Amino acid sequence: MKMNELIEALQILVTYCKVVEDEYVGVSHDEIIAGPSGQSGISDPHLKRLDELGWQFDENETCWRKFA
Repeated sequence: MKMNELIEALQILVTYCKVVEDEYVGVSHDEIIAGPSGQSGISDPHLKRLDELGWQFDENETCWRKFA
């Protein structure tokens, strides 16, 4: 994973955080999770770019996820 791509994805995601609680990032040994806790309202170009960067929305955990 390239740092610039990680920064780009997080900048996209923080744009859509409606409350401070959505501005979170979690890291485990093989994945990164981040807010916002939904995908509604995210523009189609941003959804496409997040997909290109390898991010997926996890419906069960209501977070965005990127595996390293």
